Amino acid sequence: MNELPVPVVAAVAWRSAGVVLAIPALFVYTSGVEMTILYRTKDKKPSLTSDRAAGELASMRGWYKRLNGLKINGIPIELLGAQFYDLGFNARAWSAFITHEIGQAKDAISFELDWPEFEHRIHTLRGVRQQSRESEILWRNH
Repeated sequence: MNELPVPVVAAVAWRSAGVVLAIPALFVYTSGVEMTILYRTKDKKPSLTSDRAAGELASMRGWYKRLNGLKINGIPIELLGAQFYDLGFNARAWSAFITHEIGQAKDAISFELDWPEFEHRIHTLRGVRQQSRESEILWRNH
């Protein structure tokens, strides 16, 4: 099925000294959510020709791989790719809606990040599944 998603402001963020990991918005589909994840540091921008710049980029890629530790409703997200910058990266990820035993999807979604650099905190957004009913179905694949 192809559809136009419903954009939802998420404003989910984890912060520590000089580092922010944020999910500013979601695209809600009938089957799940797609999100952009922003990782930013306050460190000085290294020279692009230095060995340090190569090390910083490798470090950003290492942080990106750690995003597998981000869970939505207890399930790790699926990473879809990223753009890397000197002071961070923008990543895309997907999470399918999880249904309960009775076949009904949970209306709220909870974001959980368990990294030692950040205080363990769960962010919950309510009504997200309800938003999925507003997505416009363009056509169904048979």
